[in-house]
Amino acid sequence: MPEDYVITGGPHCGKSTIIKALQQRGFAVVPEAAREVIRLGHAYPWENNYSFQCYMMDMQRRLEAKFPGEPRFLDRALHDSIGYCKFWKNRIPLKVQEKLKRRTYADVFFLDPVGDYQGDAERKETQKQARDIARFVEEGYISAGFTPIRVPAFNCSKRTSIKKRLELILNHVRNRTQV
Repeated sequence: MPEDYVITGGPHCGKSTIIKALQQRGFAVVPEAAREVIRLGHAYPWENNYSFQCYMMDMQRRLEAKFPGEPRFLDRALHDSIGYCKFWKNRIPLKVQEKLKRRTYADVFFLDPVGDYQGDAERKETQKQARDIARFVEEGYISAGFTPIRVPAFNCSKRTSIKKRLELILNHVRNRTQV
């Protein structure tokens, strides 16, 4: 069983913040492939999501090879493609489907959104679209046989919420490895 843990959710749920906090604690992390593809200008999901998913899969593979370690935390993972393809109403590219069948994770942590959605250079969705994406991504992992572990957005200060989210995730990982 791989020791890869996925940190996922819809846009603006705090994934990158949690990944950064895990990295600061010394854990191996893999950055989000989708943001890298967009930054490099290879493809954009809002223009051609089908091509974007192919580029994203290749980038995910390269990033996972570049950032080894166990346990390792992934800022999104290949199975997010299922939800994004459903959102953009296109089929999952065949080469992505083949990789999806073979890729497993120790666990998938699904983060609830934090506050009101705010887009950025790589995320151009509206708040409603962000909610739809979150639902489709979660459903995608479930349809692939995973049981996402919900990580709530605690109703407290940002600093305390991050700490509580980290505790929940790390306690689960520790309990899993002690079994």
